[in-house]
Amino acid sequence: MGHFLGWKLKKISFYPYGGCTTFETIVNVPLKEEFLVLIMGPLFQVLGYFVLASYLARTIDLELLKSYHYGILFFNLLPIYPLDGGKLWSLLLARILPYQKSLARTIQFSFLFLLIFLGFTIF
Repeated sequence: MGHFLGWKLKKISFYPYGGCTTFETIVNVPLKEEFLVLIMGPLFQVLGYFVLASYLARTIDLELLKSYHYGILFFNLLPIYPLDGGKLWSLLLARILPYQKSLARTIQFSFLFLLIFLGFTIF
């Protein structure tokens, strides 16, 4: 999506948990463009899941694929910066707050969410 919006692509990396796209430094792009680029990661993961699931439809590996898919997808959508959920939270805040305040609130919220998540994990 970034390429189609005219962003200069630096690198695409594939990891066991998914992919990561790196762009050249882009400053002051519209929030709409950032949102479109951001949301394409999770949408591509869902599309990739359906493609892989169609090939594994008759094997026992489908359940394993499904558990990995949902685990990675939901983890990525947690409101923790720099995960996609944290970036989405930051974009939503940037619509109502200046950039520095929205980034500060995003980091504060991420830290609070991590503490809550850690508390649930421990207890």
